[in-house]
Amino acid sequence: MKLKEALAKTVYRGALYYTLITAVMSALGILLSEDASVDILRPARFLLVLLFSYIAAGVSVLRQSRRFSAPASLIIHCLGFTLGFYLCLVLPSDLSFSPSFIIMVIFVILYAAATAFFTRLRRVRENGTTNGMTNNISSEKNVSYKKAGGSKTGNKPRKEKEEYTSQFGLNNTDNKKQ
Repeated sequence: MKLKEALAKTVYRGALYYTLITAVMSALGILLSEDASVDILRPARFLLVLLFSYIAAGVSVLRQSRRFSAPASLIIHCLGFTLGFYLCLVLPSDLSFSPSFIIMVIFVILYAAATAFFTRLRRVRENGTTNGMTNNISSEKNVSYKKAGGSKTGNKPRKEKEEYTSQFGLNNTDNKKQ
């Protein structure tokens, strides 16, 4: 992926993440606020959310760039995402150690669940699988026929085809010879 494309994806996704996160934060702030004068939605917090959104978008684009192996890109994504979450959202909230730790544990559990879900979804899209095995039986047959000397199109080798047709009485070559 070229740098210009990666930057465009990062900017687009960052803006999308920012919009979603601020909408959820605003809704939660309104619902959880007992007093309308409570200043939950401070401008400084929104700037930190913007920074987190672009960090999250950047590591997501980096993970999808396929420049690194799958495990390495997953580790980079996890560390970048978690570090961005902690530095931009948890640390500035002035919480004591216990609530911060609980928030981070919940975040890591949700991250692991989302990563497992999206990894599974990607595998299904790319391979058409649901259990790690291919469901496309014809492609498996094509490979075995090619190994047995079949054509590139995946047809059975001539010997097997003749044996198969004669086994079921479908071979008309015997009738033509008589």
